[in-house]
Amino acid sequence: MVFSCCSKPRWKTSTEEPGVTPMAVILVLVAGGLSVPVVAVAAGPVFGDAYSEVWQPYSLLVPAIAFLCVAEFLRHFLLTRLERQREFVTVATGMLLLNGVLAVVGSAAFGLMGAAASTTIAYAAGTLVLIAICASELSVSMRALVIPRRSDAATYWHVMRSVPGRLRRRRPR
Repeated sequence: MVFSCCSKPRWKTSTEEPGVTPMAVILVLVAGGLSVPVVAVAAGPVFGDAYSEVWQPYSLLVPAIAFLCVAEFLRHFLLTRLERQREFVTVATGMLLLNGVLAVVGSAAFGLMGAAASTTIAYAAGTLVLIAICASELSVSMRALVIPRRSDAATYWHVMRSVPGRLRRRRPR
């Protein structure tokens, strides 16, 4: 899916590839959101009382991972298809520096929550810059490039509705 964009003509890439990233965003946000209650319930008993509240900063990191997922898709596209190494390295360095500064300030003021928030803010800022670069190169809107459409969610809804039927057919009677 993502790697096929490297050999397609630019006009075809701009019409077909924007659907890939939103699908990944949906998957990461749903899976991450579902994992927060698991971490909230299991972290303390599994790792000890010192980790019983780790779910709070973890919940702030779920959006950061979604941003990182989008950045990873865009990295392949920027480096391979558009040959924008300088732009990518500049954005990645900016993300690193912003994360470091915000982590120092945030952790001093808010502890682990501040450090987790700094990561989310830095990844969001960097990813938005990468989205802007790709959207500009493809002549599509930033929204079309990454925001899931109803049809994207409908694909997952269709798959989830078909799973129980498939499981029933596999059970021996």
